[in-house]
Amino acid sequence: MKGVDIKLAVDMLSKAIKNHYDVAILVSGDADFVEVVQEVKDLGKHVELAAFPQQPCYHLKKYADRFILLDEQFMENCWK
Repeated sequence: MKGVDIKLAVDMLSKAIKNHYDVAILVSGDADFVEVVQEVKDLGKHVELAAFPQQPCYHLKKYADRFILLDEQFMENCWK
């Protein structure tokens, strides 16, 4: 879908400004989110990044407060 990344970034930022959450969990490997993650953290929010093994997310991992690898083991534990 076109424009989903922009919509997600706007929602993350606007809801952080309105204090609608304390922790954002971003499921993406897209480095385009680095700036919005930085801005959200500057607003005092905690940002966790979740990504699948095949998603290159080196730059995002540097800025997130926590990284969650959505690998087979993680997914297996979700169903127990």
